[in-house]
Amino acid sequence: MFLHQCSDDGFDGSFGRISIKRNDFLSIGGYNESLAPASYQDLDLINRLMAKGYRRIEVKDSRYNRAIRNTKEEGIAFTHSSFKTWHEMDEYNAKISQSNILAGKLIANGGSFGIRKNIFDIEGNVPKEVDSLKYAHKISFNITCMNRLHHIKQTLQQNIHDNFLSEQVEFNLLDYNSTDGLERWVKQQGELFDTSIFNYYKTITPTCYHRTHSRNMAFRLSTGDIVCNLDADNYLGEGFAAYILNLFCVSDEKVFYTPRYSERDVIGRLCLWRKHFLSVNGYNEALSGYGLEDIELYYRLWKSGIEQEFISENRFCKAIHHSHEERVSQEYMGRHIIEMYLFYINPYQTQVLLRYQDGSYSKTILKDNIYCNYNRSSHYENINQYFLDEKNRIIGGKNPEGGQWKDIEGCLSSFYRVDNVDLQSEILVYLSETQNFWEIERYECGELSVNPNGFGQGIAYKNFDYDNPIFLK
Repeated sequence: MFLHQCSDDGFDGSFGRISIKRNDFLSIGGYNESLAPASYQDLDLINRLMAKGYRRIEVKDSRYNRAIRNTKEEGIAFTHSSFKTWHEMDEYNAKISQSNILAGKLIANGGSFGIRKNIFDIEGNVPKEVDSLKYAHKISFNITCMNRLHHIKQTLQQNIHDNFLSEQVEFNLLDYNSTDGLERWVKQQGELFDTSIFNYYKTITPTCYHRTHSRNMAFRLSTGDIVCNLDADNYLGEGFAAYILNLFCVSDEKVFYTPRYSERDVIGRLCLWRKHFLSVNGYNEALSGYGLEDIELYYRLWKSGIEQEFISENRFCKAIHHSHEERVSQEYMGRHIIEMYLFYINPYQTQVLLRYQDGSYSKTILKDNIYCNYNRSSHYENINQYFLDEKNRIIGGKNPEGGQWKDIEGCLSSFYRVDNVDLQSEILVYLSETQNFWEIERYECGELSVNPNGFGQGIAYKNFDYDNPIFLK
């Protein structure tokens, strides 16, 4: 909602008394700066907000709507406009506004507006409080990809198109040794490099996808003072870069932003100051599988005194929805198992047996703690504590049994083999999250340092230049 305090007389000077939450104002792009200097800008803002679903609350109490009356010609006296009268200007702006709204263009200024420049105090100096709000920061969108070309084809160019700010934005794609033709496809997209805000990096050593290491590499290769993880399947949405830059301009220094946790595919969209990312040593590279690696980082950031805020606009939280199979297919577990067997114990416990390519096996019991603890409640200081509490998870045992397959293959009469790919992939997601969960607990209980010997290390090549490797030590 927003508040509109005006009288019934639209020409008494009170019409522009509009109150709105700061984030809502930022998300709609503020007042439309493409309109002629004075007239209709208030109505344009009101109509765009209402078209986006906001409710206008009108307060017509004359005690709060008083203004010094003046003529409309006084209102345009210092605009140096070519329009002869206010009404001509108003009619011109109305046509632009109505055309934009009919076309669904509800976000003004491409999301980049109110840029503060040439502001001085009485002595001719730029005040610190103004200088700190200048639109001078740069944001790096860092994408890591291993064999997700089909997603990159759908999202990359759209994200760049929707967030093109030549001085304030860069997109960095780290090819984590893909084998699906990603490099060849990028080479063919000359317009990506023409933008001057896109960089392609490649590392050629990984054999499996390691999401924490790959993200750390990409963040280290980037140059922005604000860094953002962007999964290959995510759409930023039009104006997201400007939205985030504005948030960081007006927010407290110690803050980071993530989406809310209602959609699994966008939870990893982290935006924070580079210095804060470096101060906590990045993503924990001891977490080698899928799941919780982002929650764990958010929790460490919060513990270090950096507050978590949420991206309030759903239009910035879109992704290509895909199967669990794609989530784990490039992970070590997804690449190396050849068979899966299940043994039903009771409604909330199932034994899982995995056979690996190297002739080994692992066996653990998956337990549905959510089912077991459905009537228990706990208090959490931070949302991430909820997800890092064992009783809120479907989770496997801390120390799975392991050995050689030949020693147990004659004892499978009580198990049934899983051939359904969807079921197999869902179980692998739980098992991968389990590995990361117990590793997180080990670090938390032992108060261990994260990445004590460095993070994001490796060799990368920029924009197909294989003669000049970048050494990340």
